[in-house]
Amino acid sequence: MSMSDNAKKAIDEAVGKMDESLRSSETAEKVAGAEDWLTEQRMKRKLGKEAFRGTDVIVFRGYAYGETVKVLVRVAESARLKESSRLPYWSVLKANVQRHWSLALAGVKVTATIGEHTVEGVTDRHGFVPLTLTVPDLAPGWTQVVVRTVPVRDDVVGEVTEAGRVFKPHPAAPFAVISDIDDTV
Repeated sequence: MSMSDNAKKAIDEAVGKMDESLRSSETAEKVAGAEDWLTEQRMKRKLGKEAFRGTDVIVFRGYAYGETVKVLVRVAESARLKESSRLPYWSVLKANVQRHWSLALAGVKVTATIGEHTVEGVTDRHGFVPLTLTVPDLAPGWTQVVVRTVPVRDDVVGEVTEAGRVFKPHPAAPFAVISDIDDTV
């Protein structure tokens, strides 16, 4: 039994409208709002049960070009994995679930410092903050960047300091290697 051309056309139109509705900015706003609400409820629950595991600051490797330095930072709940013990499979599974379900910490003020140069930013709803510093005298090679959180509440985000690295290629370098870009390009 085959479908008529009119039935196929009606199905295609309905699927197109549904697809358009699901990809709309209104739907994205509703989903983002629901996600934010759930994150807030999880935070309240963890704080109420004193189950918040602390704060981690992740400083991704940054790069520099000219006088501009770019570094990406993420602030999230600590995964608190036990490093010293041999973990059986169940514990490994539990630790991975904890790491992936760690709360992103939104609205956290963060400073990044290289030498005498400092910049401040605030984490977005996923705990990320891209930071741009102007460092006029940065030498080529690897340089340390120090990132600090500005305390909000001691039970949520106290002062946490973490170091990261940024790389500035030598201006006379004959080529550059870009690796592991996956689908970024």
